[in-house]
Amino acid sequence: MIVALVAGAAFVGVATVLNSGPELALTVRTCQIEADGSLTATGSYTGASDSTSLVVNFIEVTTKDLVASDKVTEIRSTGNGNWEGTGKAGDSVQQVTCEITSTKS
Repeated sequence: MIVALVAGAAFVGVATVLNSGPELALTVRTCQIEADGSLTATGSYTGASDSTSLVVNFIEVTTKDLVASDKVTEIRSTGNGNWEGTGKAGDSVQQVTCEITSTKS
């Protein structure tokens, strides 16, 4: 299991590289909230298998409340590709942290 925490704000992209042993490596390119409340986290992966899925949680920075969650299941069995998680925030949310968790079934 991999867990990544990345903070983001409107029109700001953040990148971090995570590694879970020799198999799965995730790169987080963006974690952002737009003016209309749209949430987006993007990145890439290497070393995935058929049973790999990602869960992207968007957490409000101040309250630490879960704002939205998106399960990314279109992980290619070839092991390399891009991922994207999306959501929608309410009017009071100004900044989010993205928590990306990988699991294998």
